[in-house]
Amino acid sequence: MTLLCAPLTAQNPGVGRWRWQHPSPQGNPLYSILFTSEKAGLAVGRDGVVLRTTNGGARWEEAGTSIRTPLYGLWGRERQAWAVGARGQILYSRDGGVSWQARASGVRDHLFGVWFNESRDGWVVGVDGTILVTRDGGETWRLGEAPTKSHLRAVAFGDWRHGMVVGDRGTVLVTDNGGKDWRVSGGPREVDLTSVWPVPDGSFVVVGAEGTIGQTFDNGRTWSVRESGTLGRLTSVHFVDRLHGWAGSADGAGWRTLDGGQTWRRLTGRFEQGINSICFIDARRGWLGGEAGMIAVTTDGGESWVWQTSGDRRSLLGVHFFNRESGWAVGVGGAIRATDDGGRNWISQE
Repeated sequence: MTLLCAPLTAQNPGVGRWRWQHPSPQGNPLYSILFTSEKAGLAVGRDGVVLRTTNGGARWEEAGTSIRTPLYGLWGRERQAWAVGARGQILYSRDGGVSWQARASGVRDHLFGVWFNESRDGWVVGVDGTILVTRDGGETWRLGEAPTKSHLRAVAFGDWRHGMVVGDRGTVLVTDNGGKDWRVSGGPREVDLTSVWPVPDGSFVVVGAEGTIGQTFDNGRTWSVRESGTLGRLTSVHFVDRLHGWAGSADGAGWRTLDGGQTWRRLTGRFEQGINSICFIDARRGWLGGEAGMIAVTTDGGESWVWQTSGDRRSLLGVHFFNRESGWAVGVGGAIRATDDGGRNWISQE
């Protein structure tokens, strides 16, 4: 017997429309994840996706935005949040991510990183040396002057005066006067740098390509290169205090430091999908986001992780339904999934 799948034709208002089923709640890559408390979290990614949780990630839901361009950077405190992305997009939420409003950036360049100080001062960085600054809490933005045309990936401030921007080809910019002026600093290596975080001891830690981890205690004048044990691309770094920090990589591995960045240990276990962002709220509880909509949580400092999004992350190469309810999907690595409820739930048959 030969089974054929005919093309779907829209013969009534309910036919021809598609609803996402797998993985849940969505499958776009997530580029940044942020928790402002143990319960309240946000994640942003491709196609303008914005996810929010109010129960520590036990359930994630999509926030309503009209944006369909990628969102790369995320920053927040209490119920305020900012997201930045492609084509000069800047979004602001004052209600914990329930609703979002666009803010005029004045540019059409891709924006990758965002940071706010405790005051109303904030910065956004992006392609071709773009640095945007606000002095009124994000209501208005103006283009600052940057001494580089390299793509800038991330920005962070240790206090109201000392800040750092990192980017491609080892670019490091620093300021000692609250972002009024930026100067070029020699970075730890001439490789693409992807993320920077201020450690409460006054240092900055940066990560990037070829397993690069660099640390400076004098705002970029001198650097110490830390051993990571990998040549992979490190994508994100985060500290919660002067001792505890974590880093994630594009090949799904994670690292942890317990001595303020002096030494790093690779965590046991590895994700099949790349890690794009990592965020902790204390020395034990943290989250990561990555490719294929991946979100995972740890309660033991990163030694073990639990998925908070459901569905297999391996690429599926074929799908077939016998009737409205019964179907199968197969994919990479011998993945076999079956459903008997029209795709609402899938069960492994490996």
